[in-house]
Amino acid sequence: MNYHRGEREIQERLGRSAEAERSARVIRKGLTDILAAFIGMQTLAVTGSTDSDGLVWVSVLSGPPGFARGTGPHSLSLAAEPERLPLPLRLEGGWAGTSWSGGGGAGGGRSEVGPLEVGSGAGRSEVGRSEVGRSEVGRSEVGRSQFSPLEIRPFEIGVLFPDTRRRLRLRVNGIARPTRRGLAIDTAQVFTNCPGRLRHRSGEARPPLASGPTASGESLSPAQRAWIREADTFFIATASDTGAADASHRGGEPGFVEVVSPTELTWAEYPGNSMFMTLGNLVLNPRAGVLFLDERSGVTLHLTGTARVRLKAAQPTVHFTITRVVQVGEVGQVGRVGRD
Repeated sequence: MNYHRGEREIQERLGRSAEAERSARVIRKGLTDILAAFIGMQTLAVTGSTDSDGLVWVSVLSGPPGFARGTGPHSLSLAAEPERLPLPLRLEGGWAGTSWSGGGGAGGGRSEVGPLEVGSGAGRSEVGRSEVGRSEVGRSEVGRSQFSPLEIRPFEIGVLFPDTRRRLRLRVNGIARPTRRGLAIDTAQVFTNCPGRLRHRSGEARPPLASGPTASGESLSPAQRAWIREADTFFIATASDTGAADASHRGGEPGFVEVVSPTELTWAEYPGNSMFMTLGNLVLNPRAGVLFLDERSGVTLHLTGTARVRLKAAQPTVHFTITRVVQVGEVGQVGRVGRD
């Protein structure tokens, strides 16, 4: 694997280039039988992708063991009803209640891959575009009966399988295309991560809500800020300047994410495997998405905005500025699943 310019810059500035080269040896283009078996046991998949306005979002797909499965040496699938598809697809096509259309759509072409595009008439957005996404959560004027996820062109996706019981993480980056079953993904990068800061969960987690009471805005409410202060885990998605998406995980003791203001969060970064894929992407493209998931209630808090990296000796920090907030479920439902 060849690291891109942003990843190499972070590795060099932190003196971790040698470690990064060793870590790169674990990255493969496809799935082994062991990795495919691991995917088949999972009940949760965290995805990162970019919408047609260049905004980066984190989403969660879930199901019983087998909802995610390897379908070939370089492919996997994620089963999902339309209302459980990654958030950018739901925003493009209307919120809950979207149904499949009978037609095949215009999504067969593979010539243009990047941010989500609907059909053949949607212009591809430039990375770094300043305006906030046009879609409004809960909008009813979108033609739900006409919209088909099959009309979405293939797009870049990052997938993280966080196994909190076994404390294992598998990351898969590649190209996704909607199907009648959910998503089909062609793999480009497949690799495992160390279990560092992956919090063990001993309780039963509720699947993320597909719909229900939702709220959206441009800043965090007091209840949302309190939730974040108590969180010990969140997920982050980034994309390179060419659109290649990645989804990752951050964890720590409650309070490891500092709520600076209703529109700003900050947290410390740790070397881990020294690849610095998240920070490297942020060097090239500041757009990022963050997701907080409450495993007991299934409530999800999706944030999108921009992030800047500050390097202080061996302790980088990330400062995240929120431009949009989408919540699925009631904050009052938020509780704690078993934590060891």
